[in-house]
Amino acid sequence: MTVTLIHGDCLEEMKGIPDSSVDAVITDPPYGMGKFNGDNPELADKVTKSAIEKSKMMCSGNILSFWSAQRFDVINSVFNPKHLMIWNKTWAIHAPNNIGRRYEYIVWVSGKGANRKRGDIFECFPIIRKVQSENVGHPTQKPTSLLKEIIIDFTQEGDTILDPFMGSGTTGVACVQTGRNFIGIEIDENYFKIAQKRVHEAQQQLRLEGV
Repeated sequence: MTVTLIHGDCLEEMKGIPDSSVDAVITDPPYGMGKFNGDNPELADKVTKSAIEKSKMMCSGNILSFWSAQRFDVINSVFNPKHLMIWNKTWAIHAPNNIGRRYEYIVWVSGKGANRKRGDIFECFPIIRKVQSENVGHPTQKPTSLLKEIIIDFTQEGDTILDPFMGSGTTGVACVQTGRNFIGIEIDENYFKIAQKRVHEAQQQLRLEGV
């Protein structure tokens, strides 16, 4: 099992990844909602669309991406999706006009499908409180259990998974824990260091367990 973590701009770094060299892409791009520096709708949509187009050339299997329910209007133009699935967070987090969205989309961009018959709703509590042991301070951090479920359903053990928007490294941690190879790219130096630490700790834990 191999892990490759890259600090840099994904659109530049993906140029060095050969076509058809990864088995799946699972990622969580910026949504254009102002949670990061320069995270505006126009830039987020442009970068995400470009990254997805590059992913299609280098990926031989499924491509999946998280996306905000608040920006449903651009899903078709950014992703041209094959199917939409939902992550049900179990309670409403953001509530404009008192109508809270308790879900995010999981966009199935392309690929052959899941490994088993399943519904299109993933049930998992979000990471929103500092007291949660998994919380590392990333504003859009996803639960490892959620990524593990997606990875098990849409990839095979031994596959190589690319995440061009690695963030705090949750996809990488889930890949280590499920026996997948991982390539992660992150532009923010602080989050890259957090991802390095988390993925390294996941690898160390496997060694301690003798896996």
